[in-house]
Amino acid sequence: MPLAWESRFRGGNATELLVSCSLSSAFCRKPSDLLAFFIGMSFCLTHRSVTQNRNKDQSFWQKSNDLQCRGWPYRLSRFIRAGLHNWCTKVIWLADEPRSLQAWKRGWDPEHYIRLRRWHDQGFRPKVVYDIGAHVGGWSEMSQSIFAPRQCFLFEPQPEYQAKARARQPHGADWQVFPVALGDKEQSDLMYVTQNGAASSMLAPLGGAVPKDWGTETVGQKSVQVAMLDSLVASKGLPFPDLVKIDVQGYEGRVIAGGKNVLSKAQRIVIEVSLRAIYSDQALLPEVLQTMSDWGFELEDINETCRQWAGPLWQTDLWLKRSA
Repeated sequence: MPLAWESRFRGGNATELLVSCSLSSAFCRKPSDLLAFFIGMSFCLTHRSVTQNRNKDQSFWQKSNDLQCRGWPYRLSRFIRAGLHNWCTKVIWLADEPRSLQAWKRGWDPEHYIRLRRWHDQGFRPKVVYDIGAHVGGWSEMSQSIFAPRQCFLFEPQPEYQAKARARQPHGADWQVFPVALGDKEQSDLMYVTQNGAASSMLAPLGGAVPKDWGTETVGQKSVQVAMLDSLVASKGLPFPDLVKIDVQGYEGRVIAGGKNVLSKAQRIVIEVSLRAIYSDQALLPEVLQTMSDWGFELEDINETCRQWAGPLWQTDLWLKRSA
């Protein structure tokens, strides 16, 4: 559930942003000119604001980091800094792995693409892939492109995403989409649908400390079928996975509890976990990692997926491989 950098121009006046963009497009013909324009504007505005705020309790940069400070110099500073961060991150990805350009072209997660590509370079060749919390099928499409597995099984409870996932199935690929949420019980249950559809969960989102611009506020509920992975694999006669991705918005503990026999047979697992609670009664990183370690997996790598603006890390992906 990544935080969109555009949202960091929080509380902004749309007219101010439109004027800035219009001026930049009028005078800047190249990306380098555009970047120079924004840096120059930022310097002028921040220099003035810093001078004005020098003798106040908070510095300009402290206020700029506070999303509740809605003065337009602070909002513009956040907007420009977030944009620079976004572009610098892409440059780092490209320098780290030039092949990540393929991920940008296809709309895949570059960090996942880099790590999966390196597993491939190391000789890892999964024949069966499980995508738990498949969403629109982008991760399965990326895995199919890199590994060309014999079979790919997607588990996604929301009908609108199931259709999108099926539409992304590459020609000749053997995919099967299961319209279920995986958990620790066989039942029909309610899913909490959130403003940001990717944040929808089988667990109730928490308010309070969770930033509002993450879109975790509940806007509805829908009934979905919940199945236990172990029971589903046994009843359908599915092959055990070599590679598993789990991205289920706080429901990781239930998925693991209902799939011990199947998941423990995998060679590699990628799982999104939270360092602090976003949903009610969710398992956090220490518990999930301990369970995986008990099953014989070791932590090979991590990548952050959700960090609060000018604040702590909330979610990360764990890259696990079976111990030799």
